[in-house]
Amino acid sequence: DANVRALSAPGGCTTDMVFDMIVRAREHVHVPIVLLTYLNPVFKYGYDAFCKRCSEVGVDAIMIPDLPFVEKQELAPTAANYGVDIISIVAPTTKERLQAIAKEANGYLYVMASAIEAPASNNEKISAIADMIHCVREVSDIPVVAILEGGEAVLIVGFNQYNIVILEPKTGKLVKKGIQDSTQWFEKNGNRFITYYPVE
Repeated sequence: DANVRALSAPGGCTTDMVFDMIVRAREHVHVPIVLLTYLNPVFKYGYDAFCKRCSEVGVDAIMIPDLPFVEKQELAPTAANYGVDIISIVAPTTKERLQAIAKEANGYLYVMASAIEAPASNNEKISAIADMIHCVREVSDIPVVAILEGGEAVLIVGFNQYNIVILEPKTGKLVKKGIQDSTQWFEKNGNRFITYYPVE
């Protein structure tokens, strides 16, 4: 729906218009901003020009679902040069490459909970994600984020093994916590690269 509204707006919606919007938003928004985009707009804009503009307007990271891990290096050095993280995306089916991706991940690791085999309850999904986190924790302490379907909760995982914190997406209220130091991790790191979106 958002893409239809954007393209229906006077003048449509261009990459520069999005950057201009972020400039205006930065007057009021003081948490990290992550852009979710396909690779083509970045490629067409030019990797160097796009990452430079991200840095200028205050974009902290970009998430590109159609950028394969094996091709990430064509963009990663340029992004790093401008202080922009590329958020890596993994699914429960990414077992063989999970640790390799985790070792190279920046900002946080995004888990596609929707890729967990259906039918599965949120508790079953949490269990599957916890197995992934255990694997990630063997090689990295990067935060792991997953949005559960159904609007029930956002799953935030801290730096230590498992360390699961579940938040109500519309308010950010703590719903459930995992091991003892989860709350301490959240108080220290919860505002870094973590934004709460309503999941309708």
